[in-house]
Amino acid sequence: MIFSVQKFREKSNQWLLLSATVLSISLSSCEKEENLIHTKNNSITSLDAKNAQGEKIYDSQSENQRIFGKALLEAMKNSPTLRKFIKTEALKKFNHDYDVLFATVKNEIVEEGKTFRDIILENLEKNGQSEEILKQIEFTNPLLTIFVPSLPENSFSAETWDTENQIPDVALRLFTTNDVPCFSLEKGEYVLEAKYIPSFPIVVIKHNERVISSLNEGYEFIENKTTLATVDGCGIQIY
Repeated sequence: MIFSVQKFREKSNQWLLLSATVLSISLSSCEKEENLIHTKNNSITSLDAKNAQGEKIYDSQSENQRIFGKALLEAMKNSPTLRKFIKTEALKKFNHDYDVLFATVKNEIVEEGKTFRDIILENLEKNGQSEEILKQIEFTNPLLTIFVPSLPENSFSAETWDTENQIPDVALRLFTTNDVPCFSLEKGEYVLEAKYIPSFPIVVIKHNERVISSLNEGYEFIENKTTLATVDGCGIQIY
């Protein structure tokens, strides 16, 4: 099911974090209940079709998020324990939102002696990627975050996520496009139009706007920072 942005605005503001451009979508014309689109198929476009329209979906930075997103989807497919781990971490709301900061939990044991990072690496390697790629992702995206949104009509949230049975799609919040690239076990890679809000299980990979790393420009000028962790020599703080 898909709900209009106008209806979702009345229900919840959390999904607005999915894409910076969603904040600028015009809400001047109210959509009526009967005009809501209720099928996932009517709101998505294949990535090939988007490329054919001349839109640049990925740059070098977001390509790393794309690689990580595919690995995360495969990892969640194969591991209910990982799904439960992500849910549990999201419910901690370390920054007052349902965010899981990969850098601070990647070395936590999830199952059979394997860390979160180990599981992601396994799935990267299945896709022909190496650990060097993961190191690059970690270095260039120190604030890489998995966000579990609260979606319309109580259709999905961190609280209601049935981790035994629900394998959510993975979305990417990027700054290169108004729309939202996603990965799905059923649909493969697709693009969700920015004007729609999903009401099916989905998690979001994003940059964490409530946390800063020592690699960020202007880091030294921000006051009242609280250290969360030092990862690979990079200080990560909440402010």
